[in-house]
Amino acid sequence: MLHCLLALLNCFFTCLLVPSAYSDRLPKATGKFVLFTDFHIDNHYDPRGDPTKMCHWNETNATNRTMANANTSPGPFGTRSCDSPLSLVNFMVKEAQKQLESPDYVIWTGDNAAHDEYDEKRFFDTLESANSVILSRFPNAIVIPVVGNHESVPGNDFTDNGTNNFAGIFERWKNWIGESAKDTFLRGGYYLFRSPLDNSSFLILNTNFYYVGNKVLKRVKLNISNIILLWEIDNFEHPEDPAGQFAFLEYQLKEAKRNNGIVHILAHIPIGAYEMYKTDREDWKPEMSGPYNQRLYELFVKYAPWIGWMLFGHLHTDTFRIIKSPDGSAVQRMFLNPAVTPLFNLNNPAFRIYEYNTKSMEIEDIKYVTFFVNLEALNANGAEISEAKFEYSFRQTYGIQSPLNAKSLDNLVERMKQNETLFDQYFNYSSVQWMTRKLNETERKSHLCVVEFVDFDQLERCINPKMTLPFFYVLLLLGSLFVISVAFLAAFFFLPYIRKKMSKI
Repeated sequence: MLHCLLALLNCFFTCLLVPSAYSDRLPKATGKFVLFTDFHIDNHYDPRGDPTKMCHWNETNATNRTMANANTSPGPFGTRSCDSPLSLVNFMVKEAQKQLESPDYVIWTGDNAAHDEYDEKRFFDTLESANSVILSRFPNAIVIPVVGNHESVPGNDFTDNGTNNFAGIFERWKNWIGESAKDTFLRGGYYLFRSPLDNSSFLILNTNFYYVGNKVLKRVKLNISNIILLWEIDNFEHPEDPAGQFAFLEYQLKEAKRNNGIVHILAHIPIGAYEMYKTDREDWKPEMSGPYNQRLYELFVKYAPWIGWMLFGHLHTDTFRIIKSPDGSAVQRMFLNPAVTPLFNLNNPAFRIYEYNTKSMEIEDIKYVTFFVNLEALNANGAEISEAKFEYSFRQTYGIQSPLNAKSLDNLVERMKQNETLFDQYFNYSSVQWMTRKLNETERKSHLCVVEFVDFDQLERCINPKMTLPFFYVLLLLGSLFVISVAFLAAFFFLPYIRKKMSKI
């Protein structure tokens, strides 16, 4: 009798709780998923086009082109001064399928439109092209898409007043993300996704609201004796919480804590900064508005034990970030993934395959598959001969025995500070073996500070240790007083003159 009862329970869990399409993937210790980011498909790309004008073609190009510059024409799979032709995206997704035919997940962290002006029709044509490529190669996969900063029309324009094109995107993604995501997706392009594979939870965030490049945010810059002071002015209807995303995020994190569960966080733009390589001085570029960066940082620190994977795109390079608590302890880490597009001359086109422990949900390794050869070789040899090649295992390359958690990656950063050869190896992989230059000591220090700290105060102290926090705030206060004083004096001296002029009208 007991045997029959156990058999019935087993049938219930395998047949009802786990959809049959996914049940054959479950009994294994190691899971795998593939990640794509930053396709940036340009459906105006033309192999005859002008590489200085996004590789677009028109009759003017044809008239002006000469035999001398014909040799610089981009190839059928792209060039480093332009965004991706559809042929390149097709090739990369096909190669990913060859490497991992049945991934547990296809994670897709946004930015499908080109770095170009586009209207709504062109945007949705591009999105449908990207959807079709994914669907053709992974028809039965669990696909988890993310909104990137080029998923608005125009790009980098994310308001919280309901005028975004989230409804159109939802209609094209709803078969993947489900009707349960509709309410929050229409409100702000973010949603909760529960995996039909194992019921694990994913929080897919729209961090583009907080991006410094968002047209809704205005930045005012003041230079006082080479000290740059910034003021940020937003045009959100609810600047304290655009589209209610912070409330959503904190609620879901509280629920994870209450249930002692784990939630994975996927987004396009990460907190922290982008590395700037300047030989004359140390520098860094924030990705988010300061107050929003701080709020996300505090939530990630507060709920760090209940956060699993943290996966992002946007920077186009292969790197990572450590999240440290105010006392300096490494509590979380973020993986920033390399792009498919070769634009900006930052990388070879790439995708990633992750391995994870299905019990602990820890990321065990990154087996990262990409081109060794450059685009010129692909253009010369064609898709039938060329193939994506295994580049490196993160764990083996950096000698990490434990899972790729915050502490093991923090230890890697400490080793790179002492070992220039190890850093050079990391930097080579960060561009997918494309960027051959070597960083000097100042650039290397700045780069590692940006990797180690995502809190802006911690980052500033790392890059400029002599500028203590109180001194920085004194400068900020002095700058504010200076602006107020100038405004007051201008009003004092010019107001009588203006009144006199007005009285004559």
